[in-house]
Amino acid sequence: MATGQPPNAMNQPAGKKIPFELLLRVIIPQLDKERAMQLRGLYVQLRSNKFNKEEFFRHLRSLVGDHMLKMAVYKLRQWQRTAKPSVDNNAQKQRLLEQQSDSHVVQVSHNSSSASGINAKTPPKKPTVRQKKPLEASVSSLSKKQRVSGVFSDQSSIGQLNDATAVSHSKMEVQDLAYEKMSSLPPNIIQTILTLMPMRDAFRTSILSNNWQNQCLNIPKLMFDDEVFQGSTCKNLSIRFKLLYIVYPILLLHQGPLLELSLCISQLISCCEIDQIILHLSKSATLKKFTLCIKSGDDHKLLPAFFNLQQLTVLKLQNCVFQPPVTFKGFSRLVSLCFNNVSLTTKVLLQFIYNCPQLKDFTLTGNEKHLTGCWNSDIAECLPLVERLCMSCYPAKCFATGVMLMPQKLPTSLVHLKCLCLTGLSFARETDLLSALLLVTSPPNIDTIVLEMQYNPNEAMSQTAMNLIDRQDYSYVVLAHLRVITITNFTNMKTGLDFVKLVLAKSPMLKIVDIVIDKRVDIHSEVKMLKELKKTAASPSAVYPI
Repeated sequence: MATGQPPNAMNQPAGKKIPFELLLRVIIPQLDKERAMQLRGLYVQLRSNKFNKEEFFRHLRSLVGDHMLKMAVYKLRQWQRTAKPSVDNNAQKQRLLEQQSDSHVVQVSHNSSSASGINAKTPPKKPTVRQKKPLEASVSSLSKKQRVSGVFSDQSSIGQLNDATAVSHSKMEVQDLAYEKMSSLPPNIIQTILTLMPMRDAFRTSILSNNWQNQCLNIPKLMFDDEVFQGSTCKNLSIRFKLLYIVYPILLLHQGPLLELSLCISQLISCCEIDQIILHLSKSATLKKFTLCIKSGDDHKLLPAFFNLQQLTVLKLQNCVFQPPVTFKGFSRLVSLCFNNVSLTTKVLLQFIYNCPQLKDFTLTGNEKHLTGCWNSDIAECLPLVERLCMSCYPAKCFATGVMLMPQKLPTSLVHLKCLCLTGLSFARETDLLSALLLVTSPPNIDTIVLEMQYNPNEAMSQTAMNLIDRQDYSYVVLAHLRVITITNFTNMKTGLDFVKLVLAKSPMLKIVDIVIDKRVDIHSEVKMLKELKKTAASPSAVYPI
């Protein structure tokens, strides 16, 4: 039968072998995009003699499954059986039409090998049990024009089939040529492409060829985040399972120098698998950028082996315990440092950043739970080259701790500082306001100021903070390089307004004043605040996207 599922199409005898190219034309349209790409890659490797036909068939069978493969073979063999009889029948019809000028009675059967003449006396044979019924009735009932057109329509169908086959063949040749070009790219170009791709997609390119597969083992940048584990097979795995059976094996198989590694997965907890990864990294010591973000649970204490990564230039830690050994002398190549809720003492921090002479980007956020010890303005002396400084309100208080009288400037002016970011400030507190004033007015080359305010309507404003700006003379302050100031959660609190007015009055080159008003401030207060701020601005060209 022509329809239905074959019992075993793979084992049926056939007079003619089926080419792989023809088999792929039937199978590929039934596959999804990923498996179709894998199959084309396997076919390219077969054509380039990377493996023999038996190996290709084994890969093909494992990729598409026995059922789909059997159905494809069955369809092609059915086509082989019906193609030749169809052509023979068309040739017979053509010969009959040429022999007969005015035919009267002609009987054509689907499986007949001869036809009767004009005055044939022998009636047409009835089909036996094993014979199929004639597809056409007597041709005598049709006109000559209809019979001729019927023949040519069959021939045109064959021509269309040949044309479609030729087009499909040309398309496959173009696709094969594209895959061959992709497979023969130089290693440095492949490395650049893989580095710019998301890591999940980068590892998928290993199916293209052996060249791409080898380069996937040499990716210098490994970023393990939630996007890497988006697949259905990884979605329900525990975080420790992911680290032990996915992340760690990838690091073991990695062949080239590893320059950047990031572990920033949601629900990442402190576990021994992280220590195992750090031990592996410390053996080669080629790492330049490292990110470890613990998302929940206890803080992770870094092993002594971590401090052997002397090639580090960028370090980002979150919810970790930073206790270096006594022999640790810092990271001499470190340029960027970010400590987010990292547990350490003041003494350890000052000694550490003092031994990082090239540090230019420093971020320190946390509270009294993580940052312990006596904080003071000595931290500024350890940051002589810093260009970007970001602090939360608690460590920023060190610049105002122990100050009895209002100083005019910091002991160290931070001449290289260009970008200042302060978070969690409340100008109702005197220490927060004083720290912000010192950090804003001391650096002579500051270019950008970002302030994230914390507004609590139930917090009482101290009298000292209310009159702090009014009691001081800021005639010496000139923010000649300030271009941008951004403030979020801003309110109509007097101390905050006085602070912004002072900055605007001392910034003649200011271009952008981006202030996000707290939603609890009514519209009339917003309009009044905007008018007051514009009156005191020294820069007439400043834009106020409030």
